[in-house]
Amino acid sequence: MDEIADKDQIAQWIEDGQRILDVLPGLLEQNGRGRSQVVEMEQEVEKLRHDVAELRRENQQLRAERDEMAEAFNKLMNDVVTPMNEIATKIKVTPRRLNPFERDPRSQPPVFPPPAQTS
Repeated sequence: MDEIADKDQIAQWIEDGQRILDVLPGLLEQNGRGRSQVVEMEQEVEKLRHDVAELRRENQQLRAERDEMAEAFNKLMNDVVTPMNEIATKIKVTPRRLNPFERDPRSQPPVFPPPAQTS
């Protein structure tokens, strides 16, 4: 009886081996495609890392230029506004307001007549 069981088990192993050998070429092909996709993705990641580094450098440069421009503009405004205010003070002219909504403290608020009462 053991001999028959051994033969059946060997036959089962042979059948399992055949099925594995039938599936193996497809698995190897999928593996090859997966590896090539991994290589492509690694190249894309490297390119994106390079692009990000370049954009960070450009961003840093633009921020530095912006800060320089703001500093130069502030210096220009100080160089222009301060002498203008000094001149205005000397000739007793009210300096121009920086905020267009700012009210002149010397002006009186408008007086509106009270609403008419109806009976």
